[in-house]
Amino acid sequence: CGVSRVPVRARLRGEPGTSVDITIERDGVEGENTLSIPRNVIQVRDVKLTTFIGKPEDGIGYIQLSGFAANAGNEVRRSIFALQQAAEEASGGEHSLQGLVLDLRGNPGGLLTSAVDVSSLLVPKGSEIVSAKGRGFPGVSYRSRV
Repeated sequence: CGVSRVPVRARLRGEPGTSVDITIERDGVEGENTLSIPRNVIQVRDVKLTTFIGKPEDGIGYIQLSGFAANAGNEVRRSIFALQQAAEEASGGEHSLQGLVLDLRGNPGGLLTSAVDVSSLLVPKGSEIVSAKGRGFPGVSYRSRV
């Protein structure tokens, strides 16, 4: 074809609830096909994968976190809860989650408060997670809340 992603992205974006008409050509299909697609707000999840390493009854969970957007803490919380339940079921109620790998490879970062929310799930309540101080502004400290 001949249209790069940037102009296509710009044309597809618009007010949610409105529609955009796109015309496509496909190999092996004669002519053009025009489709009307409704625009919606798309929520991109930060948790890309939640699974077990090895057998679920071993209880070693794995969460791939690709960023720290506004809902990252809630997404990780739901993933941990789902892994705990699955580990309990797989082990016949003998144990819950025994370990967790939080994969941050390729994670470019994001909102500091979301990173604090995720960290709060993994450290004891009241633990200092991050602090900052500098010239001209008072020091700030973030502690775990869960």
